Parts: sequence; C-alpha cells; structure tokens
Amino acid sequence: MRVIFWNIRGIAKKKSLLSLQRLVKLYGTQIIFIAEPKIRPTNFFHGLSNFNNSIISNDCDARIGNLWCMWSKEISAPSLVSSSYQHISVLCDGAIISTVHASAFKIVRRGLWKDLIDVSKLNLPWLALGYFNIIRLQSERFGGTGPTLSAIKVFNDSLDECELIESPSVGMKLTWCNGQSGGARISRRLDRALYNGMWAGKYDGWWKVKALARENSDHSALVGEPNPIPKPKNIPFRFLKCWIELPSFQDLIKTSWGAAQAGNPIIKLMKKLQKLKTKIKQWRKAATGGLAVNISRCSEPLENLHTLLEFSDDETLIKEADYMEEELNKLLATENSIWRQKARAQWLVDGERDSAYFHALHKIKKNKNNITEVVREDGTSITDLKEIQSLIGLETSYARSIHSSECARSHPKQEPKGLVEQIYALQSCSSKGQILLMESLPQCAGYGGLLETSRTHYHIQMSLCKQQSETIQHLIWDCDVVDTLWQWLLDLFQIYNCPHNIKEMLEMGDRMSLYIKDLWRAAVIHLSQLIWLARNSVIFKEERFFGNKIKVQLLALIKEAPSLSDNWMNNTVLDLQIFSKLGVHVRARPLPCIASCRWKFPWLEEVKINCNSSTFGNLGKAGLGLIARNHSGDVLGVRTKGLGVLCRPEAECYAMLEAMIWATEMGWQKIWIEADYDASVRSFNNNAVPWKLRNKWAGLQNCFTSLRISFIWKEGNFFVAQAAKKGIFLPCHGKEDFVGTPSFISSLEDPLIEYFRIS
Repeated sequence: MRVIFWNIRGIAKKKSLLSLQRLVKLYGTQIIFIAEPKIRPTNFFHGLSNFNNSIISNDCDARIGNLWCMWSKEISAPSLVSSSYQHISVLCDGAIISTVHASAFKIVRRGLWKDLIDVSKLNLPWLALGYFNIIRLQSERFGGTGPTLSAIKVFNDSLDECELIESPSVGMKLTWCNGQSGGARISRRLDRALYNGMWAGKYDGWWKVKALARENSDHSALVGEPNPIPKPKNIPFRFLKCWIELPSFQDLIKTSWGAAQAGNPIIKLMKKLQKLKTKIKQWRKAATGGLAVNISRCSEPLENLHTLLEFSDDETLIKEADYMEEELNKLLATENSIWRQKARAQWLVDGERDSAYFHALHKIKKNKNNITEVVREDGTSITDLKEIQSLIGLETSYARSIHSSECARSHPKQEPKGLVEQIYALQSCSSKGQILLMESLPQCAGYGGLLETSRTHYHIQMSLCKQQSETIQHLIWDCDVVDTLWQWLLDLFQIYNCPHNIKEMLEMGDRMSLYIKDLWRAAVIHLSQLIWLARNSVIFKEERFFGNKIKVQLLALIKEAPSLSDNWMNNTVLDLQIFSKLGVHVRARPLPCIASCRWKFPWLEEVKINCNSSTFGNLGKAGLGLIARNHSGDVLGVRTKGLGVLCRPEAECYAMLEAMIWATEMGWQKIWIEADYDASVRSFNNNAVPWKLRNKWAGLQNCFTSLRISFIWKEGNFFVAQAAKKGIFLPCHGKEDFVGTPSFISSLEDPLIEYFRIS
C-alpha cells in the first residue's frame, strides 16, 4: 500500500496542485492524506487520474476541516473509524491508517494522544503518519528554542502506550522550516510515520518513509510504500540454539566429527568444520525446513482427538492425545527459539514467548539493514535494486583489487605486544561474556566505562583507584580518590550529607539562597568535569592525579560564576561564611521598595474600561473580564467571556481588544483602557500586537475619537479580576453582559484610597 501525506498549506493553489499530481504519478500512490487544504471538499476537484472523487475529511458546519483522505480506484474505499479536529482514522484492507494534524498547544495535544491510544486498542495493523507538531529528540531541531521536556516526554510515553515504532526514513531529516534566513531560521522534524508490529507483519517490506524536499509548502511530503527485498543468495551460515535439543542433530555431530580425516591438526580441524557445515545445511532442510507444515499437521489431529475424547475415556486415545500435545509443544518451542534468535531479543526471560512478536521484530530489523537508495557523486539517486547491485558490485570489486595489489600485500602488519596472549586468555572468562581486561587495553576505556562490540561487553579497570571496574557512577561519585574532593566541596558550602548522584547533589542547593544555589550548581558541574579531565590525563598523558590542583581550578571557576547570576543572597550569617570560604563578592538583597497607586477617574464624557484575564496555568483555559465606569465612577456594565486555551500574554491582548469591541457595540467614542499586564499595554502603544490580532487592531483604531491605553498595578485593578475568573468557566467565545454592578462583585476600587505594593 503506497501512501502520501503532505501538509500542503492550501490545495487550491495551482502550484501545489501540480506538485501533488506529479508526486502521485511518480510514486503510483494509492492513498493520499492532505493537511491544511484550507477549502471545503465540496468546492474542490483534484483532477487526479484513476482517483475516486469522494473525499473523507473532518469538515463540519462550524469550521473548515484540516485533514483530507483521498484514494485510488485500485483499492476498496476506506471506511471512517474515528475523527476529530486533530486526526482521521480510516480502515482500509483490514488495516487502520491514521493521519494527524496536531495542535500547537501542549494541553490540546493531550486529547490527540488519548484518541490515538483508543485507536490502538482495536488491535489491528496500524499506520499513523502526519504532522505531530512535536519532536522526539533534541537533535530533531535547528535554531530557535525547543519544546519543553515534559511535552516531549508525554509524546514518547504516548507512543510507547500505543506500541508504535518509528518508521526508518530517508531524505530530509527536518521536515518543517519557517522559511527565514540567518539567526531567525528554524527547522524541526514535525512530520513522521509510525506503525505497530502487526503492520510490519502484514506488509512485509514496509520499511521506510521518504521525506521529500519542501516544494510549494513549508512542510516536506512523506512518501511511504512497501519495498520487498529479495532474499540474498549469500546468506551467512548461522547456528540456531534449538538444534541442540534435537536428538537427530546430536547424532549428526557425532557421526560427522568422528569420521577420519588426513592431514596436520589445523588442516583436520578446517576440513572437519567444512564438512560439518555442509551436513548441517542438508540436515536443516529436512529437520526444520517445514516447521509451519509440521505444526499444522500436529494441531489438526490433536483437535480431532480432543473432539473424540469429549464423551469417551479410551486410554489409547488419551495417550495418543498426550503424545501429540507434547510433539506440538516441542515444535512451538523450536519455532519460538528460531524467531527469538533472529530478532536478537535476548532481554526476554524464558517463558515469555510470543513468536508473532519475534517475527515482526525480525522483519523490522531486517528492513532497517537494507540499502534501497544510493546517491551518486553527481547528486542523482538510484532506487532500482538491480542498478544498486551493479553499482555496489563495481565498488566492491575496486576495493578487492586494491587489497589484492602488491602495495597492500607488502604492507607490514603491526601486532601489539602481548595481544595474542590476552585474546587466548579470554577463553577462561565467564560464560555470560563479562570480560575483565586489567592492563592490556587501557586506552580503550570509553565514556561510561563500557567498550561495546557486536557480541561482548568489556569492563575497563578504574584508572584512578585501580580497584573497581570503571563506570560513570564509580568514577564521579563512589571512588575513594574523588570522595575527598566532594567532602571538601560540601564543607565549603556547609552541607553535611553526601549524595552519590548528580540529581540529588544539585537538589542540595534548593535549601540555599538563590545566589548561593547558582554557585553550588556551578561548583558541582565544574567538579564533575574536572574529575573527568583528570581521568583522561591519567590515561592518555600518563600524568598523576593531584587533588589539590583540582581544588585550585575549581575555586577559580566558582569565582567566575557570580557574573552569570542575577539572584541575591539571604543576608544571613551562613551566607557570609560561605562567601568568605569561596572568596567571591557579596551580593546583598536590596531593601524592599514600597510603592503606591490609585484608581483615577476618566475625563468628562470618557468611559474607562478596566481589563483583566485569568488562566488555569500558562498555558491553560482562559477567561477575560471587563468593567466600564464613567467620569463619576459609576459602573456602566460588566462583561465576562471565555477564551478557550491560551497563554497569559495572549489572553491579556484578547481582553484589551474585547474592550474596544464592547465600546463600539455600546457606541462609546471616547475610551480609556487600563490593564495590569505591562507587556500587553506596551505592545498596543508601540503598535506591535501579536500577528493574529493585527487586522482587528487596525480596524478598531479608527472607531474612536479618543483612545488611551495605560498600565496599572493589579493592586488597583482587583475588581475586574473577579469577573475574569468567572469567564474561565464559560465556553470558548461564550460571554455574559451585566448592567451596573453584578452580585458576584464584592467591592470596587475607591479613587480616594491609596493602594500599596512591596517590590
């Protein structure tokens, strides 16, 4: 099944439609998913040859849908499974395909994750692709500020709960770009494809999605299709563990290995292994080649025997049924062992058997290890398997000719002293493959102390204390050599318990003043780095480890930290003692400043509208409140309104615009808008409102003979805050108007009273 997803940003544009027609013709697509078509399906004719004229969309009367599904006449019409403003799920050919257009707001995306989890419970082959509007890793972005770690974690946790696996992709790594240049350029991987194990089992060879170059849109089109890989002829011989349990295999080994062979010991060993390999291949075809057929042959008679035994107690039938059941269990165990070994899922314990899962995992692993596209030096790409084989054949033959040349044959081989003895010594190590190398390869101690090869883990000896295996935990925290450094640092900051991990160590600063907390965090991070650098010097430069040298370096680095901190100390004796030991300058907290404000009357014939907004969190459900008072201070009216999900700055801007809209409805020509959010007030006074509100702002400016916008502290704007909290509980765009002072208002700002704040 060949699928295209494209966030086209307006399908009615001629350029976009021509690009879509070209992609369909080039890739022979059967299903197309379009995001942000920006028109209704009834007003569009796609002009795609051999495609059905029907379109599945999430269109409704209140809004234009942002997702379409179109399909070729070659396949049966898909049926709608579920739909929302952020996704469409259809059933086609016994499999579910979900296309996604996620919201930009984290709290709204939670509804999408819940919908996808519900779809996963259908337990069918499932492909989910589209615009998820969130990255999975920090490496999937360029420029700008990334999303919060909590949003990324929620996305990854949702995928785990849905049991979705990311499809391997080729082409563009970052699928969205804002089209800017220089420092303003931002790119993200926001479009992706994911599938479950049942999809991998149904469409053998579905292995990749290609992200095309961005064309007439700021998003890359995703093209996915099955790509069956022919079975290679040169499959390497692999030994399967399940063979050992078969008696015929043991007899084969004894017979083959016991045969006489002439020659010296090395020749005998080589010839016997070659003959044994040939005989095992012949035996394998006869013993395990028809495993699925043998399982079927055992299960059907067993079912018939159990049918006969429903109303019978014949001992012969009972023994025969027990024998057939035992044989079936052996065959199932053999099948499970084969697929488990092919999938290399060795982290599962015995007893947790699922051959279907191992089969799907093996297919996914096999598909990831294939070459399906090769880019030539001139930039053109090859996707035909025969052409790829021909090209790679030329390259490998060229490489073989180099290695067989006289220059290559005469190159001297350097053999490290004692390496052969160390390799032979590995034979006496433990069977689990945990090999301890003491002094043979000290330069191979990688970060984390784990040298990984394809089959064995090598633990490197601790380079500082020469006692334990080197791991990050032992190197930075548990080693006796570095423990004295941590105790010295804790004494400087007068901390009397010593954690043994970075998280708890950093949290020790939470009980300090903000200024000392910054110094503490800088000290912990710098000391960890200095220990690591000292360890590298011991290994690679053969220097000695000097703790006093690290202390001097750390104190110098701590003295640079105050210039990067904007916080203050607590003005306590404990803080002064710490500053004296560290040798950094004191940053005393300034004295509190007491300021006052008043609610002022508007001018004659002017209406003063006080604005405020309230949100459940930032970002969260928001509401606004407005109060209008005349030049005498009398309340003309109150308005509350629900805003849906917004952040606080946006909600404040919406509140100020709503005040202007309310004034035009009431016919007030001279207005004074006052709000307690300084950033929003400055954005309107500087004509720099958010781009979504600029058209409304431009149209409202000419509706008044006099318009003033000013800032007041919240201590002088408390009355309207009660109306804003009431607006949170209204539906989005739902509003209530009150004449005079409503009953839920407890008190008003008094112009004769001065209100104070401490800053």
